[in-house]
Amino acid sequence: MSRYLEMLADAPAEKAYKAEKAPLNTLNQLNTQSDTQEELRSILGDDYAEIATHSERLAAFARAHECRKMRMQGTAPPHYTSTATCRFCGPVFAPPGFKDGRLGSCWWCANRRLGLPIPRPLS
Repeated sequence: MSRYLEMLADAPAEKAYKAEKAPLNTLNQLNTQSDTQEELRSILGDDYAEIATHSERLAAFARAHECRKMRMQGTAPPHYTSTATCRFCGPVFAPPGFKDGRLGSCWWCANRRLGLPIPRPLS
């Protein structure tokens, strides 16, 4: 499971698991569609029972999933405050710490492959 969370998150799974306890929908102030317990249960499948016993892990997964949904809609999550240049996608919004970094692939590559929108930083 940690590999899946790491793929969704903008931080290694170990760091995501140590995230502060937070409501499942930390991005609700942006009026994004809320994840329900049932949606998370269907995504996590058999792993839901184990993860649900650790509220901080479930919250970390919910935040990562919410970020993924925003990216799939072509919206940069609010914490994407840096910019980077992807070898395939060009200039993109990135999580903090990627000051004008050059990437071999990025968080937006899935959108490019699926023909979904990629928001661009202003030049």
